Amino acid sequence: MGNIKKELLSKSDKELIKLLSPIAEGIAKVFGSNCEVVLHSLEDLSHSVVKIVNGHITGRSEEAPMTDRGLEILRKIDSNNIDSSVFGVFLEKTKNGKLLRSVTTLIRNSRGKPIGFLCININLTMSLLDFGKDFFMDSEGIELSDDREHFPETVQELIADAFEEILLKLNTENNISSIQRNKLIVYELLKRGIFDIKGAIDYTAHKMAMSRYTIYNYIREAKAKQATSKDADRLEKQ
Repeated sequence: MGNIKKELLSKSDKELIKLLSPIAEGIAKVFGSNCEVVLHSLEDLSHSVVKIVNGHITGRSEEAPMTDRGLEILRKIDSNNIDSSVFGVFLEKTKNGKLLRSVTTLIRNSRGKPIGFLCININLTMSLLDFGKDFFMDSEGIELSDDREHFPETVQELIADAFEEILLKLNTENNISSIQRNKLIVYELLKRGIFDIKGAIDYTAHKMAMSRYTIYNYIREAKAKQATSKDADRLEKQ
């Protein structure tokens, strides 16, 4: 298998693989208990698994060896100089009869050297009941929110959605002046992090028919209030 199998990983390579652990956990959380996510290091193929979530699907745990499919992929990479980083989808069968839909993503370091795998295995033999529990029922670990999330296609759409949502909430406030209303809009946009986006101040100034200078003043005022509030909280805790 050439130098891929024998060459030790550097400290930065190991740190990069370690940084992917939360990603493995996040993928498994989205797909539920019938999704196994495995993080392999290519330093020691006899104990390559450094992170595994939902290992009950294949019966593996950390320090398990590389699979035969993984070894096959490594041989192809080593002998054919393959540039691809995603392999699959494969249909695999475990020794206890589970049918898995699997994909393997090659992890490379900044120099392009292969250093690990991130593998996702979906158990296709799960029952419809189990599928429903994972995806639709209010099971442990799922956070339900009354707020909808926006999925904008452009930055302008993101800002516009936030702007319109804030206006909708402020429409119920009848006893505030136009200046207070404008300040509340800017304060809310600031709280949501909208002004961290390039062009947001110009868009807001245009939408509110006021100067950028006025928007900046409102932002400074809002930040001063936030700082004062934080100082007050610290004093209360002392």
